[in-house]
Amino acid sequence: MQTLLDFLSFKSFISPSVLIVCYYLGALGVPLAMLGTLIWVRREATKQGFAPENLSLWTRWATHQNQLIVLALFIGMFICMEIGWRMMFEFMLAYFQMRDALIYPK
Repeated sequence: MQTLLDFLSFKSFISPSVLIVCYYLGALGVPLAMLGTLIWVRREATKQGFAPENLSLWTRWATHQNQLIVLALFIGMFICMEIGWRMMFEFMLAYFQMRDALIYPK
């Protein structure tokens, strides 16, 4: 009963547990949503006649070296985004740990 009262009076936070779940949902969900959006956009572009093989600009620009540069930039940005996402959640969890340490000293 005391645990329920602590929860209802905001003496006990559920945020650390919820934050971990939200972190994994975002860390796995955002790349999957991005991949799904990419597939959808390519399918829609093909239906409307904007397929890359039909565009002369694409065939001139999409050399092997340019494709490798774009791939390297994408991988670098993806890694930075995942690290930033992780750091944001670590800061929030550290806040809750500091709060617990200050309120319930040993």
